[in-house]
Amino acid sequence: RSFQGVTGYLKIDSSGDRETDFSLWDMDPETGAFRVVLNYNGTSQELVAVSGRKLNWPLGYPPPDIPKCGFDNEDPACNQDHLSTLEVLALVGSLSLLSILIVSFFIYRKMQLEKELASELWRVRWEDVEPSSLERHLRSAGS
Repeated sequence: RSFQGVTGYLKIDSSGDRETDFSLWDMDPETGAFRVVLNYNGTSQELVAVSGRKLNWPLGYPPPDIPKCGFDNEDPACNQDHLSTLEVLALVGSLSLLSILIVSFFIYRKMQLEKELASELWRVRWEDVEPSSLERHLRSAGS
């Protein structure tokens, strides 16, 4: 059924639903103003482009019908490049533990070396021992 309404010509389908008209608005990137670029006539079911106007796609072309990895990332090829959270945590934990062990080893070695040096402070090498002048005097007096 079709008739002229307050807002224009209306068509009601067999289910009692109104055949609606739609307009696609696009923002002009230079001016920032929105303008109609396409009209859909629900009565005639036609898509009519407004002359002299074109759609401005973000990348210069329309997006693909199906996303690269699917709508729910169901493509297994997309999930192979990334490490799971558990793998990242295990890697970070292992590297942290290894770093702590290496630093602890060097600190332990330094403490051991200082301990050895401290225990050797009382020792004197034989080459560093010089007889005193009194001892020399007594030796020369005895002969």
